[in-house]
Amino acid sequence: ITQNIASHSAIITPIGSTTICSGSTVGLTSSAGSSFLWSGGGSSQTIQATGGTYVVTVTGVNGCTAISSPITITEESQVPANAGTDITQCNGQFNLSANAPGNLNGAWTILTGGQNVVITNPGSPTTTAQLLSQGSAVLAWTISSAACGTSSSDQIVLSQLGTPFSGTITGTSSQCVGVASGSTTFTFSNNEVTESYNWTMPSGFTIAGPAASNSIQVNWTSGNASNGISGNVCVTAANACSSAASVCFPVDYQSAAPVTPPSISGSSKLCPGVITTFSVAPVARARSYNWILPTGLTFTSAADSGNIISVSVGVGYVGGNISVSAENACGTSSLRVKNLGLNLPGAPGVISGNASGLCSAKSVVFSTSGANAATAYSWSVPQGATITSGSMSNSITVNFGTVSGAVSVRGQNACGLGSTRSMSIAVAPARPGLISGPVSNICTGSVQNYGVSTVTGAESYSWTIPPATTILSATQNTKDIQLEFGPIPATGQLVMVSASNQCGTSQSRSLSGISTTNCLRDISTDGKLDWIIYPNPSKGEFIIDYVSPIDNDKLLLRLFTLDGRCVRIENLYTSTGKNKIRLNISDLASGSYILQAEGTLGIESVRLIKEE
Repeated sequence: ITQNIASHSAIITPIGSTTICSGSTVGLTSSAGSSFLWSGGGSSQTIQATGGTYVVTVTGVNGCTAISSPITITEESQVPANAGTDITQCNGQFNLSANAPGNLNGAWTILTGGQNVVITNPGSPTTTAQLLSQGSAVLAWTISSAACGTSSSDQIVLSQLGTPFSGTITGTSSQCVGVASGSTTFTFSNNEVTESYNWTMPSGFTIAGPAASNSIQVNWTSGNASNGISGNVCVTAANACSSAASVCFPVDYQSAAPVTPPSISGSSKLCPGVITTFSVAPVARARSYNWILPTGLTFTSAADSGNIISVSVGVGYVGGNISVSAENACGTSSLRVKNLGLNLPGAPGVISGNASGLCSAKSVVFSTSGANAATAYSWSVPQGATITSGSMSNSITVNFGTVSGAVSVRGQNACGLGSTRSMSIAVAPARPGLISGPVSNICTGSVQNYGVSTVTGAESYSWTIPPATTILSATQNTKDIQLEFGPIPATGQLVMVSASNQCGTSQSRSLSGISTTNCLRDISTDGKLDWIIYPNPSKGEFIIDYVSPIDNDKLLLRLFTLDGRCVRIENLYTSTGKNKIRLNISDLASGSYILQAEGTLGIESVRLIKEE
């Protein structure tokens, strides 16, 4: 018994791609066999197939059959690409929506703006594209047929408006137009994302025609020209997203040159190291101002063409002229000039302080009320003297030596030293003041008080007295002396005094015309007592000249106040003849008193006056 064995499995092998272009065929070959039967018809081992699904039945020589697995031939037809409509928007995220490619392949590609575009999924018809900055990009949506070797493409423009930036205005800024009408053009340029323009004009300009474009024409009349047209031409650019900052263009259209600027305001005295301002009032028809600075002055900024300027004063400044002129397109005015100088301090005020008797004096203070514009002070003192404090202020403390000279002071600031104020200084005492004391009605033999006010720095006083007079020892070399005159009357006598210290002697002060007379007389109305009292008034010591008729005569003195109170009692014993008695009431208060004297010859009273 012989059993037939089945043939090998039937296998279809395509001769080429199983995807073909519409209207084309592809060869299909079956594996070996004695006969073949294709599902679409045909009995050869190889057939030409169009689009569809094919199966082959192969019969072997032994009559057994095998059926192949199906194979599909895909037939493609071109799909027209549609990228969608152009998109313009403010932000950079764009939604793309192209048509589907069907069974074909679709892809997005960037035609322009490649560095500024990122596509999320280039193979998807619906995806997003990101513009990284404002501007435009062109994309293409392409549907390709590999089998046919053809494609269909469509473009889309993506525009990100962004914000308009402030560009520039061009045109004639300054013009001398005379007294006539005319026109001119102004043009604005920026980043070309602008959809509208808003122009504003200074008084005197009128926009001719549409005012929403980037280039406009403006007109003026002869009357406007005569008055002058000055100000700013401004424009604001905008789009659907936002508006740019306004841009302005200064214009100055005049018919005549400006007049001379008025007086220059600002300090006329300056010092290095300061920053100051100069200005003039605005000048009609002036477009700008030309400033000329003296050596040492510099502008603090480039903005030096206005009617107000700021300048810095340098170390080389010594003064000079600052000048300014006004100008416009028609010409320049004449100069306005201001003279500038250094702001040196003035002379300080009078120096106060002791000026004499300063021999080896310590901690002596001198001061001045100060000097205008001074920031510090420079002092000088005599040789051997030392400033111990306040050397840069308006008040100093000085220790002196033994040399006279001058104390001087000068104000100073950044400009330098100002004028000098000086005060002469003497280490010897000053000349004493006027001598106090009587010059007439002086009784011979009387004691009189003479003196001067205290002299600063004096250690002693030297007196010159008339002949036959004596300074009581207790008052030698002092400012107040008690001088006892001689018994002989004299006229034209002189008392002089000078003050001294270790450094020298002052000039003398004199009291002249002193005269004495014999004053002894009987002041009693009844002739009982023969006595006289002098000086009266006195500062405390009174002299009583008393003539006693007997030896060892008792004289009782009583001193009463005006209200009758007894304040002094003295018992005295005198010898025959003239007696000189001293009554000292320095310890009593100044004022009037009644002195009562009681002797052998009777009782007498007299009024005494004690001075300060």
